[in-house]
Order: sequence, then structure tokens, then C-alpha cells
Amino acid sequence: MDAADLIAEWEAYFVASAGAAAVLLGLVFVALSMHFERRRGRAGVQGLAIQSAASLFYALLVSLAMLVPQGRPTSQGVILVAVALFGVWTSGVAVVEARRSETPPMSMAFRFVLPLAVMVVLLGAAGALVGEWRFGVPLVGGVVFLHIVVGTQNAWDLFLLNRPGESGDSASSSDRGHVADSDGRERHDG
Repeated sequence: MDAADLIAEWEAYFVASAGAAAVLLGLVFVALSMHFERRRGRAGVQGLAIQSAASLFYALLVSLAMLVPQGRPTSQGVILVAVALFGVWTSGVAVVEARRSETPPMSMAFRFVLPLAVMVVLLGAAGALVGEWRFGVPLVGGVVFLHIVVGTQNAWDLFLLNRPGESGDSASSSDRGHVADSDGRERHDG
């Protein structure tokens, strides 16, 4: 079985991944539009929002690239090389900006360094596809999975978690204990 046959076997995975990434990316945009004004002044929110959306966008883009009808996997490999190079550059910029904002090391590792590492793996997988080597296909599948996980975790951190002591993530003391009613009005809970 060559790489093209293996891509065909992975088609259902990439279709499902593209759908999941698109839905999650849409939810991130909805949540951003609903809650960004409240969180905009907090340190690190913009970088985390961008990284969350970027991870999900890359998962979508890579999945769609693997679904491009083709005769040989070289075409997907060339597309993915371009995506990976752009992703390495943007992830590298995000890491530098996170270091400047004094992001805590564990947060920085998962939120910014892991996406950079995943892009480097994508670059290797894309090179394997250009060379029509079979091992590139499951590597691309792993890259998509990791981008969905990282994007989802970053979105979770951005909108739902209250982590005291972490810059940009913790709710202010005035936000804690307040819950929105179904009408959008806040009420004190506890």
C-alpha cells in the first residue's frame, strides 16, 4: 500500500476532523464576540484568543488539505509545507510575545510552545508526503488531533476557567461568584 492509498483510508478521519475543527472554531468566534469586551483588559487574553483560534484553524486547514482530490500525495505535501512554514513562523512569534508578557512557564508550554512543536512535526510530515512516504499520513493525523486538543484547551482556559494566581486567566474578585441568568443579567451566586 502506497501513501495515496493510505490517504484514502484516512479520508473519514480527515472529514470528521475538519467538521470538528470548523464547529469548535465557530464556537470560539461566537464566544469571543460575546465575552471579549469583559476580558480584553486582562493580560494575555488577546494572545490566548489568537492561539486558540489559530490552532483550530490549522486543524481545519490541514484536514481540508488532506481531502484535496489528487493523484499523488505530493500535492498535499506541498500545500502542507506552506501551511507548516507559516505556522512555524506565527507560532514562533507567539512564543516570543508570550515570553515578553511573562506568561507562567506551564501555561506557555501548553499554549504556545506545543503548537510550535506540532508545526515542526507537520513540516516533517509534509516533507514525507512530498517524498510519498507512508508514515507522513498518520503524522498528519496526529498533528490535526493535537491542534484540536490545544485549541480546545486554550478556548477552555480563555472562557471558563478561573485560575487564581495566573495572570490573565483568573477572574477578578468582582467577577467571582457572579453568574449570568438566562436573560443575561448577573446575579450573585454564593
